[in-house]
Amino acid sequence: MSLTADQKQRCKATFDFFDKNKNGSIDKGELREALNKLGDFSEMDVTSILNEADVDKSGGIEFDEFCKFVAPRLLKVPPPANEIKAAFDKYDKNKDGFLGADEVISLAKDLGFGAITIDQAKNMISIVDDNNDGKISFDEFKRLVINK
Repeated sequence: MSLTADQKQRCKATFDFFDKNKNGSIDKGELREALNKLGDFSEMDVTSILNEADVDKSGGIEFDEFCKFVAPRLLKVPPPANEIKAAFDKYDKNKDGFLGADEVISLAKDLGFGAITIDQAKNMISIVDDNNDGKISFDEFKRLVINK
């Protein structure tokens, strides 16, 4: 599967969040930690995912392996439009129609990324902020969610 530059950039941002020690590889512990934030995964599940994604059998998932493993799963079926809108509205605390840095901090925490700084939130915004206004509009959020 060939990724667009935008999809590759989004994949890189996601990879960077998983790669806690920033060594360029997601090891079993980092994978376990990330998966446990997403749901209930057994040790067997973690091992199975690592074995499938770690094509070169290095013991970790490097960026290219991560993209090849994750992209087909993320690009399949987008959530219904009403679920995307409900998710956006949940984090649009001030109801201005945008997600600012403080709201992205809340979103990141709920997604299991832990406490992020204001600068990290601004960096996350810049990844999807097509018009460079420093915030995420619903359309930008929707494109992020459905990867288009």
